[in-house]
Amino acid sequence: MSLMINKTKMILRIFIYSIILNFATAQTSDVRYGVVDMARLVEEYSIIKGVQNILQEEFAVKDEALRTLGLELKKAQDSTIEMDLADNARKEHERKLLNLDREYARLAAEFRQDYNLRRNEELYKMQKEITDTILEYAEKNQYDLILESGMIYASDKLQLTDAILDVLRQKLEK
Repeated sequence: MSLMINKTKMILRIFIYSIILNFATAQTSDVRYGVVDMARLVEEYSIIKGVQNILQEEFAVKDEALRTLGLELKKAQDSTIEMDLADNARKEHERKLLNLDREYARLAAEFRQDYNLRRNEELYKMQKEITDTILEYAEKNQYDLILESGMIYASDKLQLTDAILDVLRQKLEK
């Protein structure tokens, strides 16, 4: 069912794009239009901008604390197996171990949540920068229509992705 809905959406998208293009060419033969691959722009721009490195540096302390706690937990679990304790002492030790395991799980979930939130913030900022750059490029170069990915085919002469990446690189160098 989901596959059929996706196919229907794709066919509808292609139909809408063809109507737009046909309408644009019917209005005037001097219509300028192009295509950008947004997924590629986001992927390559994140590499150029060094987003992954920024996030790794930002979360290095939390990551190290989490790893240290994980090693402590592993050592405690290994030592429990080797210990020869009385029933009460064993239960107390296992309770402490369970609390340490819970703390580790809580910190790991908190870490993932914080990291994903920051990653999404950076992704949003990048997408906004890319969109703004596309709009500036379109106005500067007098494009009438720029389509985003989601098409089956676009010839190389319509592709603007590399040109947009060049503009983004230039902005970062400033």
